[in-house]
Amino acid sequence: VVTSYAKDGNLRQYIRKKVGNFPWIERLITLKDIAKGLEIIHNSGYVHRDLHTGNILRHGSWTMISDLGLTWSQDSVSTDELFGVLEYMAPEILSGGQYSSASDIYSFAMIMYEIASGKIPFHH
Repeated sequence: VVTSYAKDGNLRQYIRKKVGNFPWIERLITLKDIAKGLEIIHNSGYVHRDLHTGNILRHGSWTMISDLGLTWSQDSVSTDELFGVLEYMAPEILSGGQYSSASDIYSFAMIMYEIASGKIPFHH
């Protein structure tokens, strides 16, 4: 697997580095880019299943969704195994439900929270 070089690391690292100096317009553009990437994944009939700030790469003004290894067809997603980072996992997944575009959208909402607050959701 080959991944593009991301000089700014992942979004989690980027948020920590930019604490107090992450302009709102840049945050909104970042969220727009993630939403667009997720739209492409979903419109192609797949779900990511492991969307979190550690799997979003930054390179200058570019934002890219990475770690597509757990991406799976929406028609064949198994409920037998849990994938992902607990703090970003949709409640229905934790209750034994099936991964879906809706569970990816929940993960995206947790990313929105982290970008807005600088904190990982539900992290103690």
